[in-house]
Amino acid sequence: MIARAFVAIDLPPAARDLLVRTRREISDAAVAWSGERWVAAGDLHVTLRFLGSLDDAAQDDVIEALASLGPRTEAFEAHLSGVVARPSPRSATMLWAAFRDDDQWRFSALATVLDDELLRRGIPTEDRPYVPHVTLVRARRRRSVSRHVLDAGDAAIQSAEAAARTVSVRGVTLYSSTLTARGPIYEPVATGTLGG
Repeated sequence: MIARAFVAIDLPPAARDLLVRTRREISDAAVAWSGERWVAAGDLHVTLRFLGSLDDAAQDDVIEALASLGPRTEAFEAHLSGVVARPSPRSATMLWAAFRDDDQWRFSALATVLDDELLRRGIPTEDRPYVPHVTLVRARRRRSVSRHVLDAGDAAIQSAEAAARTVSVRGVTLYSSTLTARGPIYEPVATGTLGG
C-alpha cells in the first residue's frame, strides 16, 4: 500500500545543481521567498502524474503500465528555459522551472501514453491539462513575485552551459511519498524505460 504515489522523471546531477544555483539567485533577489519551503536538491524532479493512494493490486498495475511504455515511446532531451510563478506573479503559491516551448509537446505525448496505459488497467488519471515543470518552492501563503525576481531566475538558467540545462528523458519512476514534519520523503518503487 502506498499512501501517496506519483510517476516522475528524474533530473541529472548537473540540472539539479543548476536549479540549486537558481534558488540562490531567487532568494538573493527576494528575501521574502528565502524562508519558504524550497524543494531539497535530491527531490527535484519532473512530475508526470500524481496517482494518490495505491493499494497493492493498483501498485502492481502501475508497475505493469510503466513496463509497457517502451514500445510506445521514444527517449528525448528537454531543455530548462526559465522560472515561472504559478498561478500568477501577483498571487503565487509556487515557483517552477519551466522547459522550452518546443519540448512541452514531448512531455505531453509521454504523459498521454502513460495515461492510456494506466486507464487500460483501471487506474484513474488527472483531469487537469499536463504542464511539465520542476517545482522549486511552495509558499505557505500566496505571495507576489516581481519581474526582476523571475528575471534573476531566468538569467541563472539561461547563462548556464547547455549541458546543465539539458534533461535526458530515458525513463520514468514510480515514487512513494511520505509526508513528515521536515518535508516529504520520496522513495523509488519501480522504473520504466522509454524507447524499448
